[in-house]
This record gives sequence, C-alpha cells and structure tokens, in this order.
Amino acid sequence: STLGISCDRPNAVVTVDGLDVGTTPVIVDRDAGLHRVVVRRSGFLSYEANVRLAPGERTDLRAVLQPEKPSVLTRWWFWTITGAVVGGVVVTTYALTRPDPTAPPVPSGSLGWVVK
Repeated sequence: STLGISCDRPNAVVTVDGLDVGTTPVIVDRDAGLHRVVVRRSGFLSYEANVRLAPGERTDLRAVLQPEKPSVLTRWWFWTITGAVVGGVVVTTYALTRPDPTAPPVPSGSLGWVVK
C-alpha cells in the first residue's frame, strides 16, 4: 500500500508510526492497516491523523496546519511589565518596613554633654 502525504505549508516534517519519513510532499510504502501520521512544522500546531490503508491501494492525505498562537511568556512586554511590578513591590516593601531615621546625638564639647 502507498501513502501520499502533502501539506498546505512546504517542507513540513512527516512522521508515520513514530518514524520520520521526510518532508512534505512525501510518498511512503506501508503494509495495509491502520497507521498514525503526524505532520509538524515550527510555528504551527501539529496535524495528527489515523489512516487506514487498503491492500494494494494508494491513499492520499493533505494536512492543513493552523498557526500556533505564541504564549504570553514569550512576549517581551510581559517580562517588562513583570519586572516593573516586582521592582515596585520591592521598593514599596522597603519603604514601609525600614526603621524611622533618628538623628545622631550632637556632641557638645569636651565635657561630654549631649544636647537633646
């Protein structure tokens, strides 16, 4: 049996039954039966399908990859805002918890008197 795999994105990596078989478009020979096909490309969600091949026949599969939405953790502005908030918390905590400043005693000369 023959399995032809194409994709709407060029050069996507094709895996059949856990083994990389090349990049799209690709044609592979497999025994008749059920096979697991995964098509993936960086920046896109993986396409996964179970394909049943009939003995001696060709089956064609066309994968359509959907763009992957980047995580907020990969955005520069997320880390900038997080850093500003953490910095603000640190400065505020220090300002609220430090002891009140006290003026040092003023020396009044050689007699050791202290002016209060």
